[in-house]
Amino acid sequence: MPIKPHKELLDFKYLKDSLLIKNKKGNYELRLVFQYEVPEINYNNVLAIDLGERNIATICNSSNLKPIFYGRTIRGIRRHYNYLRKQLGEKKLLKKIKELENKEKRIIEQELHNISNNIVKEAVKTSSMIFLGDLKDIRKSAKGKGKRFNRIVSNMPYYKLTQMITYKSAQQGIKVIKIKENYTSKTCSKCNQIGKRLKQGLFKCSNCKYEVNADFNGVQNILKRSLDYMFKDGVIGSNPKISPEEINANKINCI
Repeated sequence: MPIKPHKELLDFKYLKDSLLIKNKKGNYELRLVFQYEVPEINYNNVLAIDLGERNIATICNSSNLKPIFYGRTIRGIRRHYNYLRKQLGEKKLLKKIKELENKEKRIIEQELHNISNNIVKEAVKTSSMIFLGDLKDIRKSAKGKGKRFNRIVSNMPYYKLTQMITYKSAQQGIKVIKIKENYTSKTCSKCNQIGKRLKQGLFKCSNCKYEVNADFNGVQNILKRSLDYMFKDGVIGSNPKISPEEINANKINCI
């Protein structure tokens, strides 16, 4: 019978084991176990990833502090298909709603594959260890911000994206470390004082008046914590070119 893999399969000469199981939804899954060698990386840089509700992922590399924003279209796709489902629900077209859900899932998954592929390629190209914001902190940040904000965060496919980044990184020998995001969205990346978002996509510090894209501010803070982790914990094979002190002292143009 034909099967549809959820990701690109490796060469079957590396296949070591297989298991056919029936999941909770009544569907069958064929799990294939591959064993292969991965390259040993001598890390020179850090790639930090901030997971957000506006851009699903914002990355910043210690080798080039210019941010890259990913996945802003995903929120629009979700909104579009929610609207279509509502329209079909009023007409009680349940079969059409199911077809629509499958189509939305395929589109979102393709977007996530593209994003995760680009992120891992960047890490490989720059010999970077990946530091990823912890999902638990994102869920906590949604509490107390209203039902609409909580719904937006709940509908974003953070878990699936982090899974893709993790297994694709492992295939390339890139290490992925989860790091706490506490207060990274509220702390000024320039002076380390607490600031606020003037609106969803804009951060302004009340202390030094630094005004910047909110996701970029958050990912800079994650980058600092990542560098602190590497320096203080003595991660093997790491030799990042930029220290957290240099970023804190604003010696590097981050825009």
